[in-house]
Amino acid sequence: MNGTQVVVTPRSGRRRNVPAKKVIHPWPLRVMRWLDAVTIMTPIGSGRQIYNASPFTFPEWVTTRPGLSGRAADSPVRRAGPAAAPDQARLQDPEIDHRHGGHQQMDRRIPDQSGLQLVQRVMTRHLLAGLTVVSLMTGTAFAAPRPVVVELVTSQGCSDCPPADALLRHVKATDPDILALDLHVTYWDAAAWKDPFSLPAATDLQDYYASIRGSKEVYTPEAVVDGKAQFVGSDKATMAAAISRARAAIAGSDTTHVSVQAVAGQVSVHVGPGTGIAAVWLFGFDPERTTKVRGGENGGATLPEVNVVRSITRLGAWDGQPWEREMRAPAGTKYAALVQRSDGTIVGAAEN
Repeated sequence: MNGTQVVVTPRSGRRRNVPAKKVIHPWPLRVMRWLDAVTIMTPIGSGRQIYNASPFTFPEWVTTRPGLSGRAADSPVRRAGPAAAPDQARLQDPEIDHRHGGHQQMDRRIPDQSGLQLVQRVMTRHLLAGLTVVSLMTGTAFAAPRPVVVELVTSQGCSDCPPADALLRHVKATDPDILALDLHVTYWDAAAWKDPFSLPAATDLQDYYASIRGSKEVYTPEAVVDGKAQFVGSDKATMAAAISRARAAIAGSDTTHVSVQAVAGQVSVHVGPGTGIAAVWLFGFDPERTTKVRGGENGGATLPEVNVVRSITRLGAWDGQPWEREMRAPAGTKYAALVQRSDGTIVGAAEN
């Protein structure tokens, strides 16, 4: 075009010729140049985000009661008995691997293992940022490294729990990158109504989460997002914020690959390589359950619930090496596997 560019003025849409001052690259090249700048300006591990995900929009019928702070159990945290001994492994002190954790000067032409990890992490962030930009520009959706785990501690005997179950249903239905687990505890079971899905292992799991936050109080409904954030399970604003934070943390950290398969009455779990020590847990659950409650605080109500946990099994310890186990399928029609450190951090998760 003889050294000129054709520009459309925003007001009139008329075309005019102006002298070309710089070369305008095609948008893919501009994106890559921008990513180079982002990679250089953002220190590894700084926690900065390329973009902020939009908050969830929940329907009006999902509400939090004014002043609701969860229903506390009448007794302090129950200690796991002999039947729940495997859960004590969650309370062991984590072993931290510092072998490659320090910053080392790369003064050789061939980088050492620390240098290779640094290059790998830069390239990984570069790729993730590139996929994010392409997704925003083209509307194409890309799979997250792993789902965000949302655990809801609930009971059919608690009248404050149905709004939290409704919120969990909505989150699961509207976000494909959520792994929802509905955990029914036992301490609301009474003569008027015994929750058919209550599990002692779910009660022990809530005790473990209480110990992480240094408390002896347990309550329902309680939500735990990605093993870290704990709050009243019907609080939609806190739920949205916790999921957003967890998703950002997953995007900025190393994720261990996990897969689950269920075939012919057998369940197999595979965990890829990584760092550190964690426990591998298998959750059996039913994707949908509807119960007509005939007594107790929710007597007469029909309660629809999703991903109701029917079994919790500790499969063993993972030490960063590729790991695989196979077992007879426990209770549940679908299965989820979590790789979780003793401080609650989830490093890998998947469902079949």
